[in-house]
Amino acid sequence: MQVAKQISALLISLFIYALCFAQTNTIDSLKKILPLLKDTARIDCLNELGSEFSDRYWSKSKYQQTDTALFYTQQAYNESQQLHYLKGIGRALQNMSFIEEEHGNFKVAEDYTRKALPILQKENMQVQYHRGSVFLGWILHNRGFFAQSISIYKKELPYYEAIKDSEHIAAICRVTARAYDFAGNSENAFAYFQKDFAIQKKSRDAWEKMIQEATKQHVKIILLTPSPDQRVDIVASGNDLEQHARQIRKLAEKYHIGLADPFMLFQKIIKDGGKIADYMSSVNHPNKKGHEIIADEIMKWF
Repeated sequence: MQVAKQISALLISLFIYALCFAQTNTIDSLKKILPLLKDTARIDCLNELGSEFSDRYWSKSKYQQTDTALFYTQQAYNESQQLHYLKGIGRALQNMSFIEEEHGNFKVAEDYTRKALPILQKENMQVQYHRGSVFLGWILHNRGFFAQSISIYKKELPYYEAIKDSEHIAAICRVTARAYDFAGNSENAFAYFQKDFAIQKKSRDAWEKMIQEATKQHVKIILLTPSPDQRVDIVASGNDLEQHARQIRKLAEKYHIGLADPFMLFQKIIKDGGKIADYMSSVNHPNKKGHEIIADEIMKWF
């Protein structure tokens, strides 16, 4: 029995490591190279780290830790000022807007974004400029300026369609639908929700293809529902994570494959009066207690 517990603990530890690795690989690579860089290359790396720790929707890591983001961003901004490096200044201002938005300081975030955008445009930083524009729309959305936010979202969609970025096309359609909904225009809200759902269906089709290929090779599969995001009310009817979890459950049922459903357990914690924050190390990343819930669900299959 003791050996079984030790094996279980090892498997849980390996699972937690694997789960974290995808999120930290980019960050670790940037940290490793930073001491070797100087001048503008060092500033670019500092800003990239600032972005990885602040922009959880667009970054590679999907991770957020605003104190660390501020640490790197302030260095990038100060060194950019010393070198009169406009690209570095623009990117640092953009990172500051992400940080302020996370703390609910939407007006300050808007001010930083409006300072950053002309610099990003002038320096032909297309990726950052368009990301900043969408973010401005999101800030205005949160401040209740729905018509302005919708105008920005619709203006930015063609750029993401041109580069075939389906993940962010879906995200922009989703927030456009929400803005229309808040503005009382249910017809347009429904139209944009349909566009979002159509893209999500393609994602579901891709999941099905992978499942089919794996089962042909007699690979055992366990599907995993999402962990919480503190910005999402996970017990609210029809929230984004619930929709994703529902899709995963349907796939598991359809193909008669394994399902680990920690999302349902996190929902139960809230319904029983608990706080999701107690299980999170950041806004969207579980801490040890959160990872143990996820790992325990997976371990039911072993």
